[in-house]
Amino acid sequence: MTEDNIIKTIKASLGLAEDYPPFDAQVIMEINTVLSIVNQLGIGVNGYEVGIDNGAYTGTWSEFLADEIADNIFMNEVKTYVAKRVQILFDPPTSGILMDAMNRNIEELEWRIVCHKETP
Repeated sequence: MTEDNIIKTIKASLGLAEDYPPFDAQVIMEINTVLSIVNQLGIGVNGYEVGIDNGAYTGTWSEFLADEIADNIFMNEVKTYVAKRVQILFDPPTSGILMDAMNRNIEELEWRIVCHKETP
């Protein structure tokens, strides 16, 4: 079974160990920013935020994507989109060529997410 916790998923995609908290505040801030962007695309629970409560990461993909949960491929597109957007905010590439490639990939994922949402 894949990881359902949003923070754990994104930390893993950034190459950060789950039990390494020095960057948690920044990563959580970036995740919440991107989740609000995803919500503006019409996806996910409005106002949804992740965080830390009593030392445990809060917020799951299945909660955030409650209305879209039946489609696993779509859920993976959203996870990838969030991970890539957070990566650019948290640790942007120093190469302009790599930044352009990542931005094109993000734009394509965004387009596919919107198309998926608009196509019955």
